[in-house]
This record gives sequence, structure tokens and C-alpha cells, in this order.
Amino acid sequence: MALKEVPYRKVASLVAGRLSTDEDRGTRDLIRRLRRARARRYLTPGELEAVCRWKSPRALHLIRSNRASRVRAATRRALAARSESARLEELRALRGVSVPMASAILDRR
Repeated sequence: MALKEVPYRKVASLVAGRLSTDEDRGTRDLIRRLRRARARRYLTPGELEAVCRWKSPRALHLIRSNRASRVRAATRRALAARSESARLEELRALRGVSVPMASAILDRR
């Protein structure tokens, strides 16, 4: 079967016409909350729980098992690290933080 001619020349033009950059309200609120954490240079346990609720609520019981001092220290080291692998490693040291969740924390700049 022959392919029909596609109505666009490049993938970029296809994506540009259909991709939304608008975030839903909950995501926007979380991004704002994490900006404050980034300025402070660490996350509180409540902020880490908020990311977890947004990304993967199943891990909440593990996230809550981290001591507050451990959350602050690990996130402080992660946000100060120069390489992405070091950032991920620091966050993954926390119980319940997977690579996707660590990535979500780091991507909300």
C-alpha cells in the first residue's frame, strides 16, 4: 500500500501546530512552589511529597519515611551538583525517589 502525501514537510511544523505549552493549574502551582525551593536551594519534605503526589502517588509512603534533615541535605546536594548524573544520584538516595521522579524535581526550574 502506498503512503499518501503528508500535509507537512517537517516534523517541527507538525508539532508546532499541535503541541500545547500550557500547563494545567496543578502543574503550574507545583512549578511555582518548586521555584521557591530552588531559590532556597533545597526541598522541604512537604515539597518532596507534592512532587511525589504529582508524579507517582504510589511512592508516598516511601517518600514520607525519609527524615526531614535527610530530604533537605540530599536535595541541597542535588541542586548544587554540576552534573546531571550527580544530581540524579543524590536524589535517588532518598527512599521512594525513582529516576522519573528525580527528573521531575530537576526539570521544574
